[in-house]
Amino acid sequence: MTTGVRAKGQETERRSGSYSGGGQDSKMETILDSNSYEDPNFTATGTCSGLKCLYTNANSLTNKMSELRYRAEGMDIIAVTETWTSPDIKDGEINIDGYTMFRKDRLHGKGGGVILYVKDSLTTTAYETAYNTEFSESVWCKILLKNQELIVGVCYRSPTSNDDNNNRLLSLLENTVKGGKATRFLVMGDFNCPSINFRDGYVSAGPTSVDYKLFNKVHDLLLVENILQETHFREGTVPSSLDYVFTDEENIVQDIQVEEALGKSDHAVLHWRMVVEPDTICDSSVAGQVF
Repeated sequence: MTTGVRAKGQETERRSGSYSGGGQDSKMETILDSNSYEDPNFTATGTCSGLKCLYTNANSLTNKMSELRYRAEGMDIIAVTETWTSPDIKDGEINIDGYTMFRKDRLHGKGGGVILYVKDSLTTTAYETAYNTEFSESVWCKILLKNQELIVGVCYRSPTSNDDNNNRLLSLLENTVKGGKATRFLVMGDFNCPSINFRDGYVSAGPTSVDYKLFNKVHDLLLVENILQETHFREGTVPSSLDYVFTDEENIVQDIQVEEALGKSDHAVLHWRMVVEPDTICDSSVAGQVF
């Protein structure tokens, strides 16, 4: 099945990663998006260069917090899936100094869980509605930008998710995009839909599959999937693309890097720059820098 979903075209160059504090035995290369895009709203001085974002699937977070705190330096938004946290784990065990934390634990059984960290210098609030609390594993916040708002969400869909939960995920995306008053959206997560090929624009699974339905939902909502490289690397399996970064506009995600996993996770760490202007005062020492 082929359709016209908007996927960001990328030309990439490869270079070695910059963090040497662990990771999988198999080498993960850094892939840097080399597209050049200059937003006319951003100048060389006096304005921020956008929001620096980091996302990964941790495959258990508490034992990787030291590394995450190290790699989070300089980031504005950090999102993690499969935290494996429970209500027994206190906020202080997984906090990052200088960030507001939004977490949602899996209440029954092992695994799952999602978390968002947003830099304290940004004006942010929790974003909860009837539809974004129905899907079992997602957490959302709203960040104030200049003259608009940014709705940020992180989702985890388990490979064993049932049809009802899958349908709640599709409704969540639709209601958030159509019902939100913000003019910008950033939705990240591990959706476990290996049959989707956003790069080439097709789905290899049938029309009753969640892969097919998610692909069409993204198309219907005119969302852009920005990560076109493989993100999941497990020994003995073919690398796959399970982690997505959706936005409502093309060219708003720049400088994409796919880097070595967090600890022994089998998912890459993604980071990028989102070309928006936050409602905050920039540090003059970094204003105008290109990351």
